Amino acid sequence: MNVIGAIARQTLRKEVFQRIRAAAREKQVDDKAIKTANKFFLGFKNANLRKAWLRWRENTKQVVLEQLVFTQNEMEETRVA
Repeated sequence: MNVIGAIARQTLRKEVFQRIRAAAREKQVDDKAIKTANKFFLGFKNANLRKAWLRWRENTKQVVLEQLVFTQNEMEETRVA
């Protein structure tokens, strides 16, 4: 009887430890998936923000240059007149 009980306890212990390992592995896989998804999302968001910033900067530069040319033309016209 004792031998059968010891074998049953050992089998149960092995099964419990296997379940603990499986749960830990599943949590590790889930955490890695969440981390990868977050990294992808942040990279995508940062790329969009960077493109928008560059577009805004170029547009602003273009407006300033147009205003500069307009001001220079006005100043030349007032000098000539």
